[in-house]
Amino acid sequence: MDEKVIIKNIRVKNKKISADVFVNDEKNKVWYEFPWNMEEIALRPANSFLVAFMPIAMKFGGKFKIEGEISQNLYNQMATYQDIMTKWYPELSRVEICADKISKDINFKEKRKRISCFTGGVDSFYTLIKHQNEIDNLLYVWGFDIPLGEVKFYNKVEKHLSTVAGKFNKDIVFVKTNLGFDVTNKYLAWGNYCHGPAIASVILFMTSKYNECLMPSNNDYSVLVPRGSHILINHLW
Repeated sequence: MDEKVIIKNIRVKNKKISADVFVNDEKNKVWYEFPWNMEEIALRPANSFLVAFMPIAMKFGGKFKIEGEISQNLYNQMATYQDIMTKWYPELSRVEICADKISKDINFKEKRKRISCFTGGVDSFYTLIKHQNEIDNLLYVWGFDIPLGEVKFYNKVEKHLSTVAGKFNKDIVFVKTNLGFDVTNKYLAWGNYCHGPAIASVILFMTSKYNECLMPSNNDYSVLVPRGSHILINHLW
């Protein structure tokens, strides 16, 4: 079968969003959990699953099938993403994206906010301090750098990050997902390929609330080595 990666049964129920993701016929149940009722917020959830599994689809080649509605601009940007990634990583192949529906981008009339990823590390602190007057909220995703099984450690981290956010008069949004350790890491290295798209997938669920996300980087313009999160690709999301 040409379809090596298939996104099926996308569901948005209360605070949770999930889908069945088939990679080379292996079924993965992928889920995200937010602090709000996402039925009122996640307008095109297929966009997020498209982005999250784009590098994995490129590993296997063929067709990348999404049973859902995706945005035209994001669909177009994936051509540039594939141009860049196949140059950086010759082991990746271009894929044909096949979605049930490709629609014009949603025109948001209400004012939206700016959010910044925050782990408490040097890079995210630098971004927070530099842009603190422009940032409305902070974001931390449990399941990206701390495994879901490390509950006690995560609780300490959450408490610490909440304290820091409070000192800067910011609200911090905590999201939980099994995408990282439980799913994508089975197929590709997190740092080289997946962490940028993974972060973008979380943000795309929340585009009705946020129109911009700051993604702290550990490299400057003098060290532009290929990475899953990179100045050349992060704006494509």
